[in-house]
Amino acid sequence: MAWGNPIIVDACVLINLEATGQLDLIARTLGLDLLVTESARAEVGSLRDEFGGVIQIVPIQLERHTNSGSLAVIALEPNELPTFVQLALALGDGEASSIAVAASRGFAIATDDRKARRISIERGLPEPLRTTAILRAYCGRAQSAAPVVRDLLWAVQQRANFVPPRSDPDRDWWRLHL
Repeated sequence: MAWGNPIIVDACVLINLEATGQLDLIARTLGLDLLVTESARAEVGSLRDEFGGVIQIVPIQLERHTNSGSLAVIALEPNELPTFVQLALALGDGEASSIAVAASRGFAIATDDRKARRISIERGLPEPLRTTAILRAYCGRAQSAAPVVRDLLWAVQQRANFVPPRSDPDRDWWRLHL
C-alpha cells in the first residue's frame, strides 16, 4: 500500500469511517495519519443509529479521535487560500479545502465525491483514495473473517447511508461481502 502519509480525508470519507465504529483501529492498523481541514470538519454531521427499534440521528463527535491522535484538524495556510477560493466556486468548502491542502503540501487525499475526485486529478494530484479502498485494505491487513467484513460494511451502509457507486473499483468486493 503506497498511499503516502498523511492523508487528507474529506467529510464523506470521515463520516463513512466513523460509521464503522472503528476509525481509530483502522488508522492504527493501516498506519495512517488522518487529517481533516476545519472546513471539512464543519461538514461532518451525524449518523443514523437504531435504539430500541427506533432510528435516531446521532451527532458525530470527533474529539475522541483527535484526543487519541488518529485524526488531526488542520487550518488552511495563507498560501492555500487562493486555491481554496477558486475551488470553492465549483465544490463544497470541505472538498475545496481538502484539495487545496493536498495540492499545496503534497499529501494524499481521500474523497468519494465524484467531482472532487475529477478536479483532484486535473490538478495533478494522485488518484484520490475512496472509502472502499481504505476498508478493503483494513479488512485485508486485519485478516477479518467474512462475517466481520459484512458487519463493518453493513454499518457504513446503514449508519452513513453509503453505497459505492458503479464506478468504484472495489464495488464488487463490497457487494460480495454484503
